[in-house]
Amino acid sequence: RVVSGNRTQELDSILNIVDGLDTKHLDILFVFTTNHPEKINEAFLRAGRSDMLIEIPTPDAEAAERLIRKNLGMALPADVDVEVIAIRCAEAELIPADLREVAERSKLYAVDEDRSVPTFEDLELSAKGVIRQSNMRREPKDTKPDLVSMGEIMVPRAVADTKDVSMLSDQVEDVSDLVRCVQSVVEE
Repeated sequence: RVVSGNRTQELDSILNIVDGLDTKHLDILFVFTTNHPEKINEAFLRAGRSDMLIEIPTPDAEAAERLIRKNLGMALPADVDVEVIAIRCAEAELIPADLREVAERSKLYAVDEDRSVPTFEDLELSAKGVIRQSNMRREPKDTKPDLVSMGEIMVPRAVADTKDVSMLSDQVEDVSDLVRCVQSVVEE
């Protein structure tokens, strides 16, 4: 509720504590964190209430690589180029929790294939999935996807515009062929 635009009784109670009305005799340091600073209620940002705002950017490629390696918790073969994956993750502005998920998923992919150590392909696949999820989180929730008609079904324009789908859509026999075609492109 702190990040909503409305003033509520709850918010006013928090502001009273921050302002020191209830805590004047105590030395307290308040630290508030958010992934969405643009949503912070303006009442929190007024002078005297917030002494300092510190923006911590998403990890760069070097930090992303260190976080992925730390979360993997194991030595990797020389052919597993974590740096390449870390660059992609940094370009996608993944947060540390996302980078941990990249490592965890890659370990699960390895286990599924009866391997004790993830391969480059495991890391690559997990990074793609996490980046896709991260992008979906950032999209506004109140917008409807831009859909286009392909035969009897509606598909997202981003999918329909891909070369693979637009070429194959003319060759499909029925809706199930088109669905399989779209799914194969989305999964890539």
